[in-house]
Amino acid sequence: PPNDPGILSALRHYDTVRDEAVDVQRKEGSNVDVFTDSQGQEVVHCHVSSLNFYSDRFRYERLFSGAKAIEDLNSGNGTFVPAVQGLNERCPIRFTVEFQDTNSP
Repeated sequence: PPNDPGILSALRHYDTVRDEAVDVQRKEGSNVDVFTDSQGQEVVHCHVSSLNFYSDRFRYERLFSGAKAIEDLNSGNGTFVPAVQGLNERCPIRFTVEFQDTNSP
């Protein structure tokens, strides 16, 4: 992603890349999409759906921790989980996330 020091910058970047995806392909039995981004680069992508109960006092903490986890996978930040350090250089898969409240109608 671009060198953006903002909060959750890698996650925001790959959300945009996913929205602009061209020629999305998925092999049968796979959870990973392969597509071409607007720059003509191949992207290997996994979209994560997070199902949680967000109707209590900890909802914001759960939302942020999930987004931060995906951000760290994309940026290779091993501050919280040392094994993730440099993952973005060892693994071509990039991640995005959406959150669903299991308590909503």
